[in-house]
Amino acid sequence: MLSARPDLKKYTALRFKQDVRRHPDAAGPGEDVVLVFMEALGLEPPLTLVCSDFHLEMEGYPIEQGAVIEIPLLPPGHRRP
Repeated sequence: MLSARPDLKKYTALRFKQDVRRHPDAAGPGEDVVLVFMEALGLEPPLTLVCSDFHLEMEGYPIEQGAVIEIPLLPPGHRRP
């Protein structure tokens, strides 16, 4: 999806602000579904990503209401230290 935005080619990373939404019992009794809506900061037109808390946890990102995280756009071998 990010590759569909030609304006993102000038960025090596984007900062996103999180809006965490918990849906109790959505996957069954006692099983919450947590979706994280992430708005990219400083982009016009705006860019919003939606993912599960599971995917962010796998990548080692915090999941907190209002948290700002930076996500690299380049593959690991092309990132700056």
